[in-house]
Amino acid sequence: RNAAPIVEAGALPVLFDLVASESASVQLQATWVFANLSVVDELKERIGAHPGFVTTLYRGLDRTAAAQDAHRPLRLQTIRTLANLAVDVSNRPRVAEGLRTAVQTLTASTRDEITQATLRLVVNLSYDARIAGDMLGDGELVAALVQCCASTSEAIQQEAVLCVVNLSLDDQAEKILIAAGALQPLVAILHGGSQVLQEQAAWALSNITTTKEAKMRVIDLGALHTLKALHRSSSGQMRQASTKIMNSLLSMVTPQSRKVFLPSSATIRDSHRGRSPLVDGARASSAVPHTPSRLGAAGGYHAGGDGHEDALDPEEAEA
Repeated sequence: RNAAPIVEAGALPVLFDLVASESASVQLQATWVFANLSVVDELKERIGAHPGFVTTLYRGLDRTAAAQDAHRPLRLQTIRTLANLAVDVSNRPRVAEGLRTAVQTLTASTRDEITQATLRLVVNLSYDARIAGDMLGDGELVAALVQCCASTSEAIQQEAVLCVVNLSLDDQAEKILIAAGALQPLVAILHGGSQVLQEQAAWALSNITTTKEAKMRVIDLGALHTLKALHRSSSGQMRQASTKIMNSLLSMVTPQSRKVFLPSSATIRDSHRGRSPLVDGARASSAVPHTPSRLGAAGGYHAGGDGHEDALDPEEAEA
């Protein structure tokens, strides 16, 4: 509501200068404003296209990497701004130029909120197929995503699994993700994750289990009985995702065993590889201090592609 008056008053040029201030506190306040303004769809491209702005944000992350905790609020707002800008398709190529810094931020993170925000940045970039292909070529990033799929934080798992779903659509994904150990945490999510996580894990597994070896590995991990139970879910997405992976796995067993797990009527008409329930569901994150919800709060997965807003906790903002 207040974004338009701020922009119309000519604040953007001043804010762009302040982000590059020598004062860390001034940088924080200016970046915090951009974390809020970049939630607004009409401003994303304008902010992201400003010459040198994205580069300045990444330089700030590089500069503060050696003292992460001391600069945690600034780093968090910087990452959230980049993640918000990456919601806009036109911004993704320029934001992706700093992907290596984002990966280093992710792997060095010791704070869940930094990890989660960085994962959201990676997720939003991964809706671009070319960028997703580049991500698969970054072994450090793939390993970090697999590790985050096994996180004890459901919010971190949600971001990581969604990114794996996007990466799994690439033709090279199966070999790379399996080699990185993705099957075990994805099957573990089927056994005990939330419904959102289970749906995404099922889609990812269906995309990366086309070989006999991969299918047998998932069967050995005990996925079939869990998938049979998930197939009874009231969620249409869950039934569709679970049925697709079950059809794939049951091609490895006898016809009699197949009948035990899957009724003959439960087939997937649209069974082509690469099916994903989300179409560019990139989400934005707001740093508005008065809103109590956090990044990755329940309901944070939005399939419509028009952004999801989360907020910064007041104590976190003032830290």
